[in-house]
Amino acid sequence: MDVVYPASALLGVMVFFVAVVSPTVFASLDEDHAAGFLRKFFPRYFAFEALIGAIITLLLLLADKAFWPGSTIIGLALINMSLLTPRINDARDAWEAATDEADKRAKKRPFLILHAASVALFLINAGLAVYIVTAV
Repeated sequence: MDVVYPASALLGVMVFFVAVVSPTVFASLDEDHAAGFLRKFFPRYFAFEALIGAIITLLLLLADKAFWPGSTIIGLALINMSLLTPRINDARDAWEAATDEADKRAKKRPFLILHAASVALFLINAGLAVYIVTAV
């Protein structure tokens, strides 16, 4: 199997999430239900991303090509799944539990920083998928 197929599939799933899933969740569900859905969705999504990264890595190795793009996808997906997602959830819970405005502002900042880091890793993996499709 050509490595372009799983990389294209990953890219398609990523675009589908951004263009369809995310806007639909926030347009269709109240904040509590959206948060509950996303807390279940993201660990599964990042596990899927890591699995596709593993397939890409295996195919690159079998083709005797540099495998760093696939292994980087795996690593960034696992960081998102295992490190960032639980911390994002904890930061969101702390922000929501804050009782006064000053505390809410202070507790919102860690959430925003962690979320931005997660989005950055997501975008790097999207860029790697594009690189694999176009240059490998």
